[in-house]
Amino acid sequence: MEKAAELRLAWEHKLVLLLPQSLYMGAIYVGAFFCICYAGFQWFFDFPVESSAFGIIVFLIAVVVLPAYFFDQRNQQDGQTGHRSFLIPLEVVRASRIAGVVGCLISLALWELIQVSQGNGFLSHWADLYAGTAIIAMFVLLGWLTGRGAFFSYRGVWDKPFPEISTINLLDLENIYHMGRKGLGGALIWFIVVAFAGLLILPTVNTGLWLVIIIFVINAGIGLMFLLVPAQKVRNLIRRAKLEEMTRLDPMLIQARDDALADTSSTTGRLSDLFVYKNQIQAIPEWPFNYSTLVRFSLYLLIPIFSMVGGALVERLIELVLD
Repeated sequence: MEKAAELRLAWEHKLVLLLPQSLYMGAIYVGAFFCICYAGFQWFFDFPVESSAFGIIVFLIAVVVLPAYFFDQRNQQDGQTGHRSFLIPLEVVRASRIAGVVGCLISLALWELIQVSQGNGFLSHWADLYAGTAIIAMFVLLGWLTGRGAFFSYRGVWDKPFPEISTINLLDLENIYHMGRKGLGGALIWFIVVAFAGLLILPTVNTGLWLVIIIFVINAGIGLMFLLVPAQKVRNLIRRAKLEEMTRLDPMLIQARDDALADTSSTTGRLSDLFVYKNQIQAIPEWPFNYSTLVRFSLYLLIPIFSMVGGALVERLIELVLD
């Protein structure tokens, strides 16, 4: 009872519970909501509609719906359903607010960099109601949701339960490695979102290459976080399992050595076997990555790059045709 009292629902997760079970329908609902709000605001104040706003909406759809994807993955393993699977410790919810504020500050700093690179004055639009006001609001909301989501991911709120160390077979870790490589799926989804949103945002930004590189590095870092968070937890799990196994093995090695020194021929082979086993345990890789994992992540990283280059080429081609 006391444990249940310490669990809470983050408001983002309450929102996810209101969405349809289908992730695709949930994404459509969230996208339709933001599109209607944005279009209605622009229409009411007689402002033009900008395509960059829909790029930000693509990001908003991703950060709102992705928790449902991770919770669904976890539910398939532990059998939880509905409200229960979204409950998280109260201290995590409170600490995530700081991460949300940091995300907002990063969004504001990035927004001002974009404005300055376009020749606008620093903090020039904050006192005015203009065509970009709704975009600013969505950008700040995106920073809040991204900051909180990154913190929840770091704290393992969305993770599947990891096995107990006592159940781990160090000689057969393929299932554990597979869990550590699950972040590849999240990284792929994120890079697809970045690529699609970039096609809508970059043509209207008109900034220098340096700012595009900064934006790309930030999004690449988020994708890398998707990859590393579960991998780091698997690494820690394997390292602890190896340490426990070595702690259990050391007294056996000492006993086998003493028996061998006592010239007991029957124990000499056992000492050799224990040394071979010890070396085998020490040589077990702790990171779940292999060559295929790194190649796949590198290819995923090319998705937003090809999208940016392709979008620029198409835009240039259209200009040549119209001219």
